[in-house]
Amino acid sequence: MHRPVCMSVVGVLGVIGACLGILGATQMMLLPKIAEVQKGLLSRFQKMAEDQLAGAVNRNYHDPHPDAPAHSVPINPLPFSEMNQLMAKFWTFPPWYYTWSLIGGGIGLLLCGFYLYAAIALLSMKRHGVVYFYWATSLAIVWSITKALVAVHIGSFMGYSIVAGCAFGFIFNLVLLLVVATSDQSFFNSSSPAASSGTSL
Repeated sequence: MHRPVCMSVVGVLGVIGACLGILGATQMMLLPKIAEVQKGLLSRFQKMAEDQLAGAVNRNYHDPHPDAPAHSVPINPLPFSEMNQLMAKFWTFPPWYYTWSLIGGGIGLLLCGFYLYAAIALLSMKRHGVVYFYWATSLAIVWSITKALVAVHIGSFMGYSIVAGCAFGFIFNLVLLLVVATSDQSFFNSSSPAASSGTSL
């Protein structure tokens, strides 16, 4: 008995999803630090623009004549200010999120590690592959809901982007779970050598 193609596709998608989940969990742990770096860079650019404008005013570099040389026109700090405000709204996190990002990232790494093992077991036609994959996708669905509920309370644009990512993960894992649940699983119960080789069309 050969492994159905749908199980092969689910297993491969499961491996890819688990690897992306590991990257996402790592990013989650580093997200607050990344936000601090981003806001620091934008603040520095804005300060540089403001300093250059102040220096231009002090040295009388403002020339209202339309043919004024290009070097006499200072950088306008207003775009940097607006961008800084926009990015501040996007990258703002409440104080409790710093602790949550570490805890949640660690949980995500453990969950994705188990998910990866379950997907590989499914591809390897292990007897426990289906059961483990049921658990992995179910836990991933619950974890997506949990992260979305937490992200709603962040109160920034980043929180809504996290909710969108969680919604995609929820749908992705739900589809894989339903495909496995409705597929032929008789080959997992077979102990013959044919059950461990080949993939049928």
